[in-house]
Amino acid sequence: MLAGGTTAKSLNDLGIATNRDGSLRLDATKLNTAIATDPNGVRAMLTAAGGLDQALGTVTTALTANDGVLGISTARYTRMAGTLKTQQDQVNTDNAALIDRLTASFTEMDKAVALIKSSQAYLTQQIASWNSTK
Repeated sequence: MLAGGTTAKSLNDLGIATNRDGSLRLDATKLNTAIATDPNGVRAMLTAAGGLDQALGTVTTALTANDGVLGISTARYTRMAGTLKTQQDQVNTDNAALIDRLTASFTEMDKAVALIKSSQAYLTQQIASWNSTK
């Protein structure tokens, strides 16, 4: 029995309260007093059918089920990861194709420059030959 001869009826009676951000806080003094005063009542509240243990199990099951909040989020993020992987693969393929095209263009330009230099050398030699025969 708690103060006034009543058993624990809520988590607050056990020193467990909810903060504004949704997290829980524990008043250890209040919990110790409740345990010292009515250990069976505290045990029953935490472990009996409809107790905290069952409530937490129900919430956990609901959250982690395939159609629960976490299950739906996990499925969505898995799909997004697959989509991102596909997009990444496409970018990698496009980059490889671009590198191949640029390499081919560079090779062709390099050949053209070599041909122009060869022509320049030939023309320079021909002009020098004409000038020496005058």
